Amino acid sequence: MSSLSATVNRLIFEGNLEAAERLVDEALARSPADLEAHRSKVRLLLVRNQPEDALRYLEALEGQEPLPLAAARAGLLVTLGRAPEAIAVLEKAAGPLGPSTPAVLLEPWLEALEAVGDLQGALTAARLAETTAPGTVSLATLQRLQQQAVSRTQRRVALSALLDEYALAGEGRPTPELAARLFALFRGKEDAYARQTRFRTGSYGYVPVHEPLRPEIVLGHLEGRETLGIYLLDHASETRLLCLDVDVAKAHLPAYLDGTRTEELDTGLRQVVRTLLDRFAAAGWPLYPEKSGQKGYHLWGFLAAAVPARHVRAVAQAVIGSIALPVGVQIDLFPAQDRLTGKGFGNLVKLPLGIHQATGGRSLFLVPSTLEPHPDPGAYLQQVVALSTDEFRQVIGRLALDRLPAAPTGPAARARIIPLPTQPRVLPPAAARFPAELPERLDQMVRSCALLFHLVAKAREGQPLAEAEAHVLAYLLKPLGEDGEIFFHQLMGLGGAYDPDWGLAKLNAVGPTIISCHKVRQRLAHLGGSIACRCEFHLSPKQYASPLIHAGIIPECEAKVPFGIPSAGQGSESAGGGGTVAGEPARRAMGVVPTDLIAAQEARVEREKRRLDSLRRWLEEVKQRGAGPGSPGSEEGEGVRHGGRSAER
Repeated sequence: MSSLSATVNRLIFEGNLEAAERLVDEALARSPADLEAHRSKVRLLLVRNQPEDALRYLEALEGQEPLPLAAARAGLLVTLGRAPEAIAVLEKAAGPLGPSTPAVLLEPWLEALEAVGDLQGALTAARLAETTAPGTVSLATLQRLQQQAVSRTQRRVALSALLDEYALAGEGRPTPELAARLFALFRGKEDAYARQTRFRTGSYGYVPVHEPLRPEIVLGHLEGRETLGIYLLDHASETRLLCLDVDVAKAHLPAYLDGTRTEELDTGLRQVVRTLLDRFAAAGWPLYPEKSGQKGYHLWGFLAAAVPARHVRAVAQAVIGSIALPVGVQIDLFPAQDRLTGKGFGNLVKLPLGIHQATGGRSLFLVPSTLEPHPDPGAYLQQVVALSTDEFRQVIGRLALDRLPAAPTGPAARARIIPLPTQPRVLPPAAARFPAELPERLDQMVRSCALLFHLVAKAREGQPLAEAEAHVLAYLLKPLGEDGEIFFHQLMGLGGAYDPDWGLAKLNAVGPTIISCHKVRQRLAHLGGSIACRCEFHLSPKQYASPLIHAGIIPECEAKVPFGIPSAGQGSESAGGGGTVAGEPARRAMGVVPTDLIAAQEARVEREKRRLDSLRRWLEEVKQRGAGPGSPGSEEGEGVRHGGRSAER
């Protein structure tokens, strides 16, 4: 605030309006273009209860500083309850609201649009301000607008879903005949399916059911008693199904949910669906659209006999590659992999005509020509065409000869993006078993760190781990990538009831900093020093001790770390120790390692080797006693790796 504004405000507060007005007039006489003096003049007019005079004054001055004064005038109009006039002032000053709108006008735009009930417009102004002029709009205001807009969009989507369900005729009621037809067409993995489940956190995911799917189970899905998913690949990595999931890209989901781009993205989704239907029909493979129960679409293709999944994927990729996607729309292809690797069931897709447990929306088949709900699912499924192997081979031939319309060229083609799904794996607790063999570096870390060995042994025995112990495991295993994450879920699942969603949240919360030995001991202080940890590391000045060093990950930090080899009293890592440090300070500073320390170090190395050999022999005995069929190293146990992406939106 300038000295003039501060003085005027003080005089107004004291009730000395005449002195304040003289001060403003003197400032304007010295500098007629002084914007702050003009604002003080308007403030005085408002204090004297002369808002119309203030508006006329601002309007007369807009030629000098059009944007700031237009912003002030619009803000005053909103305060006076004349928001439509404020919008007219803003449009006259710089045109309609958009990316080129000057930052000084964004806050009055937001206030005016919210005042007239244009929630999406106000949110657009807030987002523009957040991008071009951070701090102009408070975070609380932005969050409030987002929450209101999302609630409004959710109500609209829910009503739209109800209208879709009303479109079903009486023939749409669940019947054993409809369940049998659905079961006959949607055949995936022979001996397993998936069931949607609500976890303790309130989120929803799928867990595998290790039994064949049957028509009577499908009937429960149609009746809404449960929601099922199917795995598209059989044991031979073959499939009789193709599913294209057309949906809003994750990065654009907030703009869809709050309504700022809902209409635009809905139009883009329908455009892509129609294009895919046309392109596949031209290739000789009719697809059948389904509203997935939320915002997206599933397009289904059927085969009379199973073919290799890689053939189906190659056909789909050839067609998808021939179209350009609108910004914010993505296509996910299922099956999502060419073959099973022995590490799970592959990806799942929600079975049609079920109810999404989170939203309550039912997925419905759509008339291909109109994309409106088909009134009779039974009749719809009776007309489905499943290609024979020869017909599918002809589709491949047409695509190989490039008989489809040519792919677009130029900027539109270069801008086409088909992102992979980013949903985390949902790992089933029932499949968790202690692995028969650990990856090499994970095995080395478990054997070398006594505290980690204790936690693993405790989990192996089926004892539940404390929160602090699970925290340490997450921070030690997450940096090892997929091997470490899978081992974390396996250990957590050994203790009984286990929520995979909780486990995923634990792993996702792990930050980029490698956990130190000191932090591990702090977290496990409840062990009371009963587990002796005597790891010794040769570290540079910028490195610090961590159990992950045993796995080949050497953490570094900006802070200086003492130099050299740890001394007998300082370098051993016990449950109450202080980490890896070297000899006495003077010698560390000079970089000199005394001969007696070297001898002591060599003796400790020999003792450590003997201790590790003893632990290794003990672990081998434990493995031999506990190993059996169904360990995660086998096909049966690999269900813990299950989950991947699912076509559940």
